[in-house]
Order: sequence, then C-alpha cells, then structure tokens
Amino acid sequence: MPKPGWEERSVALNTGASMPALGYGTYRLEGEPLRRALVCALQQGYRHIDTAAGYENEAVVAAAIAESGVPREEIFLTSKLWCTDHGTEATYDAILASLAALSTDYIDLYLIHAPTNLGETDEEIRDLRQQSWQVMEQLHAAGALRSIGVSNFEPRHIEQLLRGTGGSRREGAVLPAVNQVELHAYLSQSDIREYCEAQGILVTSYGSVGAASGLLDDPTVVAIAKSHGKSAAQVTLRHSLQRNCAVLARSTAPQRITANAELFDFELSEEEVRQLDALERAQRTYWDNSEVP
Repeated sequence: MPKPGWEERSVALNTGASMPALGYGTYRLEGEPLRRALVCALQQGYRHIDTAAGYENEAVVAAAIAESGVPREEIFLTSKLWCTDHGTEATYDAILASLAALSTDYIDLYLIHAPTNLGETDEEIRDLRQQSWQVMEQLHAAGALRSIGVSNFEPRHIEQLLRGTGGSRREGAVLPAVNQVELHAYLSQSDIREYCEAQGILVTSYGSVGAASGLLDDPTVVAIAKSHGKSAAQVTLRHSLQRNCAVLARSTAPQRITANAELFDFELSEEEVRQLDALERAQRTYWDNSEVP
C-alpha cells in the first residue's frame, strides 16, 4: 500500500478513466537497474508506469510489477506503438506483443509513439498512421486498450487521425485521451497545449527534469526552489503540473524516486509560474516532429 500522504493525485481522461497525474518514466532504463528502481517506486506509492515497445523493457516492467505485490488493477500502465509498426497488420501484431511482454490482458493507455513511420511519401506516412489509429480504436472498443492517445504529435497530426478522405471528422472517430510531449520551462509547447485543452486532450509532460541543459541550475528555478524548501527538480515537475499537465519523472536512485513524488504539499504562486513561463527559449532535447507530414 502507498504510504500515508503519498497517494497520487489523479486527472480525468476524456474516456472517463482516472490517471495518476505523476507517472514513473522508464525511457533508457532496462534490466536489473530498472527492476530495482520500479519495485522501489511501487513500494513508495507510484501507480502510473510509462513504458514503450521502443524502450525494449516491457518484460522487465512486468517482472517488477509481479515482484512488488501491487495488484495489476491498482496500476495505470502506459505503453506505445513504435514507428516501424505503423499500418494495420503491424499495429495489431505490435499490440499483441506488448500485451504478452507486459503479462497483461489490457493496457490502460496506449499511444502512437510519434507521427513518423516507414512511409515513403507524405501520403503513405499519413495513411499508415491512420491505419494504426483505426486498429487502436477497434481494440479500445474491445477493451484491450482502455484509453488510446498519441505522443510527440503536432495538432495537425491529431486532426489527420480523425478525418476521413472528405476532410470531415470520421463517424465514430475516437479522440486521443493524451498527447505526451517534451515540456518544461525552456520549452512551453504552448500551441500544442492550447489545442489539446480546447479538444479535451490531456497533455503529459516528459523531460521536466533534466531534458533541458541548464534548467536545474537556472537562477530563477534555484531561487524558487529555495523559497519553498524544495529541489529544483521538484519545482520543474510542479511547474508542469500547474500547467494542467500530467508529468513523468525518472530516476534509479531511491532518494530521488521518493523526492520526485513529493509534489503535492506545495504550490507555486501565480508570480512564480509567470517567472518560470518567462524562461521559454524553444530549447528542445528530444524529437522535433514539426516537419513530419
């Protein structure tokens, strides 16, 4: 059971599901270090785990969940479709493979990892992406994917998923529940956030800690952290939460795993949020999909 006071605050998805606002990210983690860290995180009260086929660690995630003793139904599990697996048959096979690797018969949230794929023309890229989404819609209806969404998508990529050949919304098209993107004080992603908020799509922030070189040493971040008796990492994570985003945090150090979850006992003032927002410099560390058709 989570320790008293460690219960994760949750956010409502447009599917009606409840998702913990803080998730444990597993990007670039694997093997024994991941297993130990994830067992620790689950013991400390984390209940949202973010993985992906492209991380090649889904089986380790499953082993850590089993070892932790936390019932599967208490865990919100996110995985993702890799770029080489777009298209009807490939997507179906990839989802079955993820379900098997994760030792589960359902995934709480399944995302298209990025809009890019193996299509050789703009039309092929868009078509493969839409094929994948329609397979995900079918498995969402069947209950194997409780919620579906996207990652690293620009607004136009989302619109393309939902529209038919005539340009209007497809009948029965499922709106993504989540768009997971790099987001921090140096990269506000304001256009994406505004679009998603208007559509009822939750933005999940990754890279709030450590993605942007210099952010944790930025004088503004350090001063705000000192005023709250918190770390710079805790301030940058809290900043994402106060932008109405869910947030992912990643560490293998038990002390930091614990600290990264201590985000709900303080609040940034409106002025502090403005100061952090003013640090925007369009500094991207991960994928830039602005040129993907």
